[in-house]
Amino acid sequence: MKRTLGQRIRELRQQKRMSLRDLGEVLKDPETNTPVSAAFLSDIENSRRFPSDEMLEKIAKALGTDVADLNSHDQRAAARELGELVEMNVQYAFAFRQVLDEVKEKGMSPEQIVEAVRAHQRNQKQ
Repeated sequence: MKRTLGQRIRELRQQKRMSLRDLGEVLKDPETNTPVSAAFLSDIENSRRFPSDEMLEKIAKALGTDVADLNSHDQRAAARELGELVEMNVQYAFAFRQVLDEVKEKGMSPEQIVEAVRAHQRNQKQ
């Protein structure tokens, strides 16, 4: 299953055997010498907050990855795109509502949703 941005950051941090405080020290502001708080980093890892672009770059560097890797786990763009699609055509909102009801009723996982769409696409090509 695809991880969220916060989960990816936690995974990379743990691979480096760093605590939240350790990461905060690495990310400290060079001008004030103030570390990034463990509470702030915890909020990021738990998807309660999202880092600025500048902070994301610092996190990526500290964890030995690049911003593209971290951004590939950021679900905000997908949610924004869904909202834009609904704004363009309100019928998408009704369609998404039907899908959501079906997903809830059947208890479908994200993987099952993707597979259902792919199966539909394969059937359309035949």
